[in-house]
Amino acid sequence: MLPWVRLHVAKDYLEMALRLRRHPSVKTTFNFVPSLLDQIDEAGAGAPDLLFDRLARPVASLTNEDREELLRRCVQSPRHAQERWPAYRQLIERARRGNRNRTPFPDRDLVRLECFMLLAWLDPLHFDEPEAAAALGSIPELDERHRDALLALYRRLCGQVIPAYREGAAAGQFELAISPYYHPILPLLIDGRAARRARPDMPLPRENFAAPEDARLQIERARARGTLAFGSEPAGMWPPEGSVSPEAAELLASCGVKWIATDEGVLWNSLDSDQRRRESLYRPWMVSTPAGEIALFFRDHELSDRIGFVYQNWRADEAVADFLDRVRKAGREHGGDAPATVTVILDGENCWEYYPDDGGPFLDALYRALEAAPDIITRTPSEVLAATRPLPRLSRLHTGSWIDADFHIWIGHAEKNRAWELLTRARRTLVEHGITPEAAPEAWESIYAAEGSDWFWWFGDDHFTADKALFDQLFRLHLRAAYERAGLAVPGSLDVAITAPTARKL
Repeated sequence: MLPWVRLHVAKDYLEMALRLRRHPSVKTTFNFVPSLLDQIDEAGAGAPDLLFDRLARPVASLTNEDREELLRRCVQSPRHAQERWPAYRQLIERARRGNRNRTPFPDRDLVRLECFMLLAWLDPLHFDEPEAAAALGSIPELDERHRDALLALYRRLCGQVIPAYREGAAAGQFELAISPYYHPILPLLIDGRAARRARPDMPLPRENFAAPEDARLQIERARARGTLAFGSEPAGMWPPEGSVSPEAAELLASCGVKWIATDEGVLWNSLDSDQRRRESLYRPWMVSTPAGEIALFFRDHELSDRIGFVYQNWRADEAVADFLDRVRKAGREHGGDAPATVTVILDGENCWEYYPDDGGPFLDALYRALEAAPDIITRTPSEVLAATRPLPRLSRLHTGSWIDADFHIWIGHAEKNRAWELLTRARRTLVEHGITPEAAPEAWESIYAAEGSDWFWWFGDDHFTADKALFDQLFRLHLRAAYERAGLAVPGSLDVAITAPTARKL
């Protein structure tokens, strides 16, 4: 129902691997969510997609609803695309003006708008592909032949993503990590009351969710999916949103996970006051659990966020120089007796659209600088652990995420709490009726999907999206499916929206 997997394949997922492969001495780690791997595979196989299915149809055959939805999606583009192609910006302005004035948008312009949108979400690294080159050479006279060729290019790129990462891993350049299957907040899945450890005043749902067996399944299935996709078992795991707790660490260790990572805020809350020195950040730590040991990496919050939010407004050479200066300062001032381990972790898809040329000039300059730096060595987490013994031990582990070292983004607001209550009731109903995962696997799959963190991310007032009502609908559809697939009556509460209405506009 939403196009983001296909769009980010063309803009980010494949490009990130291909660009780094040009700099083979630079090591890095990529973490995937298994449900995203599934969607990438399905997109490459031609699975239905509302936007792309509309794009593939002759414009003359579209209904008014189709046209309105196409216009709304086709004006959504990375910031610099409209700067690159003034003709695209002019079409967007005309589309918005026509929407306000209730003026029909001509078929020919709609086709051109479709083509520009597909080009806008294509990383410049792919501009040499024949379909892209033909369209770029025909601007502004774009037509349905260019659009159809670009749609074929998108599908082909989907099929190249996972092989590109496997190749990087086989060469020893990438370490590939995995997250629990549907990206759930593990501590809240294990016991929702854990949210009050960091925020004792947190309003909690009236019915508490506690399903450690689901958390285990999400971890175990993720490791199996990663092995299938990557060709070897992932050693590490990014807990969704960097969310950790003592119980989650124990569960992860019992499943064979060797290392996890989170934010420095969790580290500072895990240490006694006399241990909260900057050098504590620049090393991995070990946590002992009843199920065994597990290593933790804590990201340098500021350095990671400079890539995510700051450097997009800088010249590439100045941004890279600043980054390397800060890494060297960490090593010089906080390394101690051993080399400093500076951990940089950020969302791999969302920041680049704010950089010129989708971040390509910055990333190439960064990788070249790292290759040339004699005093900075890039390592994967597993390589660091193999070379670092013994690790300092945390006597306790804080319960929190990489956002403010708590869970307020996913629980506590009235909308978020209502969503948890609906999920809790659906799962409890299956259990009370003796419906096991073995007896009704599809029903339970719907429960597992509804446990994902992103539903709760969009509930409440922390974040805005014009698609909020659609996320609400999808969440409740998963819960409806759980009842229906188990042969149970669907409660009327699932017909009531969780979120307040939001306006949709061009």
